[in-house]
Amino acid sequence: MAIAKYKQKVSNTNVIKTAMRGKHTLLKNEVQCYIFNAQSVLLYKSGKGFSLVSGEIKNGESPQHAAARLIYEKSGLVANSLQLEGEALVIQSGPLEDIQHRIFVISCSDFSGKAGPGTAWINRDNVKEHVDKCALLILPLVLAGKKFRAKFVIDSSCEMLNYKLDEL
Repeated sequence: MAIAKYKQKVSNTNVIKTAMRGKHTLLKNEVQCYIFNAQSVLLYKSGKGFSLVSGEIKNGESPQHAAARLIYEKSGLVANSLQLEGEALVIQSGPLEDIQHRIFVISCSDFSGKAGPGTAWINRDNVKEHVDKCALLILPLVLAGKKFRAKFVIDSSCEMLNYKLDEL
C-alpha cells in the first residue's frame, strides 16, 4: 500500500481536566471515509447496521494513513488516491466528561480490489437511511468535491443540538 507520502501526524487522544467545571474533556482524532463511485457510496456492516468507514487515528499516524488502513481493514479495498475534504469537530457533552471528536473527512473514488463481505454499495439517493445526521449534512459537499469546516454539538444520546457548516 503506497501510503508513505502522507506526512502530517497527530496523536490520537488527549485528556484535559477542566478545572472550572470539574469535568474531563476527552479529545479524539478520527477519520471518516467517503468511498464512492459514480452511483454509490460504500458502507460497511457495524453493530447498528451500516455506516461509513471510520475510526481512530493511531499515535503518530497521519489522517490519510489512517484512512488507507481503515479502508483496507474494513472493506478490503486499496485506496489509490485520498483527498482531505474537510474537518469536523463534534462536541458531545455528558454529565461527567465532554468528548471532542476531531474528524478528518477523507474521500476516495480511486481504489482497487473488490469490496469484501460485510460491505454494501448503497445508491447515493438511499445513503441517508444509513448514516447519522452529521454525515448526511457533509455528504453533498464531499460528493461535489467541495472543501469545508464543520462543528456539531450533540448530547450524550447523540441527538444533534446545533451545527455550523462552512464551505471553504
